[in-house]
Amino acid sequence: MADKISQTEKRKIRKIRSDRKSRFRRWLALFGLGSLSLIIIGGLIVPSLPFLDRSSDRKITGPGENFDIQGTEHFVLGEFAEVGYYNSNPPTSGKHAPKWVECGIYDSPIQDEIHVQNLENGYVIINYDSGDSDIQSELEESVIDLPGWPNQYILAPRDDMESKITLTAWGVLLNLPEINLALMEEFSYWYRGLGPDNDAPICDAGGDPWP
Repeated sequence: MADKISQTEKRKIRKIRSDRKSRFRRWLALFGLGSLSLIIIGGLIVPSLPFLDRSSDRKITGPGENFDIQGTEHFVLGEFAEVGYYNSNPPTSGKHAPKWVECGIYDSPIQDEIHVQNLENGYVIINYDSGDSDIQSELEESVIDLPGWPNQYILAPRDDMESKITLTAWGVLLNLPEINLALMEEFSYWYRGLGPDNDAPICDAGGDPWP
């Protein structure tokens, strides 16, 4: 009798172990399916969040004209860009100075070589016709309403403008015939912070001595 009870108990133990293994396998299957679902859902939702979307395809969607990237090399001390070197006015990329200027409002033009370095740092630069004093005062009042101002923004006059107002970011340019805060905000949304060196300080000047 004792042997029969022992065998019965052994069968019960084997059954319990088998049931546990089955439940464990079912749990693993459900866990794996749930994890896969979360990954798929996350892959669909996360890229759609605007504050996380830092991909280069934003340049295709945002306003403005895209220009070929001319490189990211630095000029050495005493070296400057040749006349006609940059493929846009103002420039949007290319060989540039190894230093940048701080964010904010300027009363005089910024050299192209420094302009490009700030763009590389993720800046949006707003230029206006240096001969138009009326647009200057209006812009100075308007730009403070841009999201995140003044971080990674510069407002400065420029000579030989092709439009009354021009916004530039890395690889892209937008001409405006007049102040359009909605378009300026949209441009800033798409391109601000997207330069190759956008981990640089968002407002402070820096870099190496130049020229």
